[in-house]
Amino acid sequence: MEEYMYLHIGGDKVVDDEEILLILPRETVMHSYENRRFMETAIGSGRVDDVSGGERDTYIITAVPEGIRVYASAVGAATIAKR
Repeated sequence: MEEYMYLHIGGDKVVDDEEILLILPRETVMHSYENRRFMETAIGSGRVDDVSGGERDTYIITAVPEGIRVYASAVGAATIAKR
């Protein structure tokens, strides 16, 4: 029997932990030109789901069958990683 593990990332959103590629604090994204460009591209192509309620603290980058999906969360990166 296959086991599935889901991770709560804020709001009412959970993601399959096997889809998670990277968990980045907002500060890391803002201090790196490459990370900012990646986020701008993801936003421009509609691949970002904001579950933060307006207080983005962390970006969770996932690989799903449709491609890359990014979630913006108010939950801290360290807290998400501990889950």
